[in-house]
Amino acid sequence: MKARKHIAGVFRPRTTGQFEIAACMVAREPLLTNTRQIMPQSLHCTYGHLIFSTKNREPMITGEIESRLYEYLGGIVRNLKASLIEINGMPDHVHLLIRESKSIADQDFMGQLKGDSSRWMNATFTDRPRFSWQAGYGWFSVNPPDVEVAAGYIQGQKDHHRKTTFQDEYRKFLRTYRVEFDERYVWD
Repeated sequence: MKARKHIAGVFRPRTTGQFEIAACMVAREPLLTNTRQIMPQSLHCTYGHLIFSTKNREPMITGEIESRLYEYLGGIVRNLKASLIEINGMPDHVHLLIRESKSIADQDFMGQLKGDSSRWMNATFTDRPRFSWQAGYGWFSVNPPDVEVAAGYIQGQKDHHRKTTFQDEYRKFLRTYRVEFDERYVWD
């Protein structure tokens, strides 16, 4: 029997609840040899909750640009071979829930996401003050069973921030994830 080449992994989103979850499923046809079946795979399924603010938490993400910015951020995420599950925020910060890419390091991913989007904002909205993101960011892991809960949290940002400031919210994330931080360097 001749060996057959395998078919490359195929991403198949599954729908649960109100939104699509980038499911961790790979379709493969096994590689057949004379004596046994071999199934070569490189599997990866990691979700991230990304949080970052505008420079000095200036309220620059106004209603008229919010949806366009979110669409643009979603396009960058897709171009970096990740999947955007949810995005929302406030005038001074954003939250993204993604299925992470296995082809780029987190630091490089964030550099491109923030750099490309700030350049786009400044080129597109020339009548506004110069746009910039803070230098830092938060990247928090999300367990697959908790993806819907995280998405719901992000969807409810406008209601949530009627009672909580961005700084208090971010401190809570840092404490929950047991991230050591120095207040002098978190708020650039």
